[in-house]
Amino acid sequence: MRGIIMTSIIMVKDLLNEERVKTLAYVLDNAGIQHEIHLSQSVVLVDGDNDVIRKAKQMISEHGFEVI
Repeated sequence: MRGIIMTSIIMVKDLLNEERVKTLAYVLDNAGIQHEIHLSQSVVLVDGDNDVIRKAKQMISEHGFEVI
């Protein structure tokens, strides 16, 4: 049985410009993670269960961003 699917807000410290947004979107797209990135609020909205949220945070951190 799969976990509950929800939208989680991940705050990202180093989300400074559109170029960084493109980089992060590329990383999450390649990992198959459904997301929305909001530069003005420095957040990433991720749709998925706890495993997907954990994977998203890991991918964000591994590619030079700081999850706060």
